[in-house]
Amino acid sequence: MLYFRALDWDSNAPLNKYPLIAIYKSSEQGSIPYANIGYAGLIGVLTGVNAEGVAIAAKVWVPRKGSETLKPKATYFGKPWAYVLKDLL
Repeated sequence: MLYFRALDWDSNAPLNKYPLIAIYKSSEQGSIPYANIGYAGLIGVLTGVNAEGVAIAAKVWVPRKGSETLKPKATYFGKPWAYVLKDLL
């Protein structure tokens, strides 16, 4: 299986200057090594894949102004999504 990930961010965005692939190999018993594909300074996972072939990526949906679709309620409570993705790998 092939996995393709594209970020449709502005090519002049500051983050695009600092791409990074970080490989994590924990010494914790039972942990699975994984790669975090993102940017320097990003804590958590934007896109990742582990040694067992599981891949995960964030998909952010922002409704357009005036959209008739249901708008998700934003909140500051809970675990940041980038940390949740890291835990899932």
